[in-house]
Amino acid sequence: MTTSTKGKSFTYTGGLDGIEVCLPTHTYTFVRGEAVEVCAEDAAVLKARSDFSAGTKKAPADSTPKEV
Repeated sequence: MTTSTKGKSFTYTGGLDGIEVCLPTHTYTFVRGEAVEVCAEDAAVLKARSDFSAGTKKAPADSTPKEV
């Protein structure tokens, strides 16, 4: 069993408006220019990709109010 260490945020900088990426541990949806927090195992894969850059901040919280 693998133990996760602290995750890291990444930003998609490729040519499409957004993509869905299936990585070893999770599947993520990236919108170009928005930071997404990923686990340490998946961060190791994204570091090698030229269309991703290390994010400088966490992804913004969803500010849309939801009715309960």
